[in-house]
Amino acid sequence: MSLHQWEERPLVLEHAPRGAEVVLLVEDEPSVRRLVRRVLVRQGYQVLDAGCADEALAIAEGQNGVLHLLLTDSLMPGGTGPALAERLGAVRPDTKVLFMSGSTEHAALRRGLLRPGAALLPKPFTAAGLATAVRNVLDRPA
Repeated sequence: MSLHQWEERPLVLEHAPRGAEVVLLVEDEPSVRRLVRRVLVRQGYQVLDAGCADEALAIAEGQNGVLHLLLTDSLMPGGTGPALAERLGAVRPDTKVLFMSGSTEHAALRRGLLRPGAALLPKPFTAAGLATAVRNVLDRPA
């Protein structure tokens, strides 16, 4: 099945967690970004998306309301998710963070991409896994 065919398949997420919060999605791979956005919008979230850290920061600075979650790739051209989270945290300290990575948590920690205790969603993930991970991070106490 091609990526286009997969993108066009209907999402079946009847029992997956839902929400209405604002999520800033940062993913440099356009097809992955489209799919993640599609899942989150389907689950009720308001999604702002960017292809790189600089674009994400510009979006965050222009966003007047609350930014509930930064959902970012841990490694992307021009920077890392943790560096982006740190820069964003300086201006929006209440924004929660969920990293996506093709590396396991152990490998990401060993490579210095993530700090212990950071929320990580390993790639590849399912739509339901994404919805659950997002909801779990949003529901964590600040």
